[in-house]
Amino acid sequence: MSATSQWYDQVIWEPLPRSKVAREVHDYLYTATAGTKHVISLVGSSVADTIRLMEDLRLPLALNQHLVVWLDVSVLIQSNGQLLADPVREWINSVKDEATVFCPGIAGLTFVGGVDRWVEQLAEYLCDDCQLSSRWPVVFVKGFDEFADSCLAEMEYMILYRLLSRGCVRIIMGRRHDQTFSSIPLRNSQRTFEVEKALSARRQRSRLHHALSELRPIQASELKAMLKASLPSYKLNHPVINGLLFGKILAKSDENSIYVLTAQDLAECCKELISASKPRPDQLNRYSPPDPEEAFSVLRRIAEKQHSRKLKACWTDVELRSELGLSVNEVPVKSLFDAGLIVSCGEEPSNANMRYRMTDGLSQLVGDLCKVESAQ
Repeated sequence: MSATSQWYDQVIWEPLPRSKVAREVHDYLYTATAGTKHVISLVGSSVADTIRLMEDLRLPLALNQHLVVWLDVSVLIQSNGQLLADPVREWINSVKDEATVFCPGIAGLTFVGGVDRWVEQLAEYLCDDCQLSSRWPVVFVKGFDEFADSCLAEMEYMILYRLLSRGCVRIIMGRRHDQTFSSIPLRNSQRTFEVEKALSARRQRSRLHHALSELRPIQASELKAMLKASLPSYKLNHPVINGLLFGKILAKSDENSIYVLTAQDLAECCKELISASKPRPDQLNRYSPPDPEEAFSVLRRIAEKQHSRKLKACWTDVELRSELGLSVNEVPVKSLFDAGLIVSCGEEPSNANMRYRMTDGLSQLVGDLCKVESAQ
């Protein structure tokens, strides 16, 4: 593992006690009121940590006679985000089997219409006809944080949104720090609990200062001025980018001098993130590693279009096609999603109306790189 990756692991996130987070979520569930938000997002950088936390929550809910079911996103959607009707039907039938303890009549329920209507009918029956009292059904959603935002819009709108249609269902799910719901109702219905806390830029800079001080004396004000001079467009406001760039400084500094960042360091950090991105579960059999050079070239072209004001800060697939001749569904752009360098800022569940942007602070950083290259 490179020094940059080690620094990333050590200073980007600060783990919180899992038992404490589980207790907070449990308390929130049991103090529900009429206006309570029904989607609980467990936010962290590690899929494994959020799944372990969901396991911690599942058992006490089941012992307290709640209907508890799992929903695995990777089983229900294709790599392009399209819902698979047969697996959705199988999942609904599994929920029916689990629910017969609370409402035997559900075994004879037949579903009509499309996928969204099936899920609505399931929610209607659970909320209106089952003897659940105040022990509302809980759906644990796993795998959501393993997919790029661009693949989840249909899943959100046809499944998660429909589960909430009658108001009694609670959804508990893992979500990455850089993820957001494209569906406004879901976004407005969520309550977020952090599994890992992102360190503030100030604390990250403090940790860098402490590490560098072990090499040679340096004032905090001097370090801050050096960082500002290195990449003047950047405001030190993004923990992931900070961690990668600070790792470069630490790896290349010694007792004689503190390394000064260059625009090329930014390019290397972005390429490292792209190289480190992992395949989604449904792609394992046909996965080929991303090309960091090609993906970063696309990222830089997007930045150039934004700095020339030919592309807005938040852009649609149509606008990207018009300016760059690329689609968000093409491999280089998907690689940027998987690496967390591009995220969704969409307002609509329809992919045609989704909007996208570079992750916070990155557009300005890539802009610095563009300026350097154009001056050469």
